Amino acid sequence: MQLIAIDPGTVKSGVCVFDGNKVTDAYVVENEILVRQLALANRCMESQPTVVIEMIASYGMAVGKE
Repeated sequence: MQLIAIDPGTVKSGVCVFDGNKVTDAYVVENEILVRQLALANRCMESQPTVVIEMIASYGMAVGKE
């Protein structure tokens, strides 16, 4: 099992890759590059990874468009 967790940003996003036992990679990347990486992983990997993306919630605090 491979899990790709994404912390989205307006220009760059944080990415963490987990293989089921440990974190195998963690980095910050520009969103355009991330989209290409995910498309490539979808085409090239034997089993498609599970991708999770953080949802933004304000819980009463002001949140900007960023």
